[in-house]
Amino acid sequence: MAKATHEGTCQICGRLQKLPNGRLSNHGYTVQWGFFSGTCFGAHGKPFEESTDLILHMIKQCKENIIKVKEEIEELKVAKGDKAWKHVYDRRRGVMVWKHVQVIEVEKHSYKHYNNYILDGKTYSGGQMACCFPKSMEEAVLEFNKYYIDGKLVKDIAQLESYIAWQEERIKNWKPGTLIPVKK
Repeated sequence: MAKATHEGTCQICGRLQKLPNGRLSNHGYTVQWGFFSGTCFGAHGKPFEESTDLILHMIKQCKENIIKVKEEIEELKVAKGDKAWKHVYDRRRGVMVWKHVQVIEVEKHSYKHYNNYILDGKTYSGGQMACCFPKSMEEAVLEFNKYYIDGKLVKDIAQLESYIAWQEERIKNWKPGTLIPVKK
């Protein structure tokens, strides 16, 4: 591999990267868990100073993703059955994740007809009782899914829209630019 003589801006993430062989170096990865994981979609592409082809593709993909997320939201608003989304702690990775789990009605209370529901009790010990609802099982599932919609999906759409706006602003008056020589 040739040594980079210049740097250019990634079309996708907007970060300055070296350009071995005239293409962006591999970037956007992590070795957090002891192995190489992930990479920026713009890695190995042309720099922003020379092209916007990857940006146009990414904008299109983001718009398609927004449509899919909006469709998922509409489906979750009328979901039936005993599955719902719950924000849970993943002990292996040490992070909070959204998990699609089974909802089970555990106990009915006579006081105001409150019902207790448990989510994925086999997997998570302690604190499994999600909450009390004066509702049917179907209403409980819809309520859990509402937390997922508001806590994740609506935020996902906002991030995608923000990214699209940033990229559209970058390419609005785009002209080829000058690459930056690597300092020796």
